[in-house]
Amino acid sequence: MTNFNKKFLNLGSEINPFLAMAEAGVSPREIKEFVISELSPYFENTSVVEDLSVDILSIEVINLYNIRLQGDEYLLDYVLRIYRNSKRINKEASLQICADSEQSINDGLSHYMSLFLMETPKSELGIHEYTQDMFKIIGSVIEACLKPFLFDLLRQQRVCRNKKFKAEK
Repeated sequence: MTNFNKKFLNLGSEINPFLAMAEAGVSPREIKEFVISELSPYFENTSVVEDLSVDILSIEVINLYNIRLQGDEYLLDYVLRIYRNSKRINKEASLQICADSEQSINDGLSHYMSLFLMETPKSELGIHEYTQDMFKIIGSVIEACLKPFLFDLLRQQRVCRNKKFKAEK
């Protein structure tokens, strides 16, 4: 299979790599095969990747590539091990945690998108106003996006350790 990673997935590129692939004559079948080959190692049930590869999971190839470029793939593997161990130890509790966390994670991502879309230029701000605004944004991103994911991960880790956990608010 062609090495699409180097050819179309470039760090910082504003070009949609899948559009670039299509413009370069890569067939939809080859793109789908590429998505499946890149993501399959991260799924226990690879039929999910095959069914959802282009419609839903194709953006995850770009995310995975960016993780690899940063040298953080070991962190992804570590988190996957936590989820898989939790599921192996207590499948019902593990899946319930995922279900309980879904709404807060979606709400957080929605809040982040609202912040992103309502962002205003900062060039006119003084250094103190700029700093205050940046810390406010950083706090909002942590509260809205990271906190729900980390709370979910903590609860999965507690299942792995056979510890009790509080139900989500």
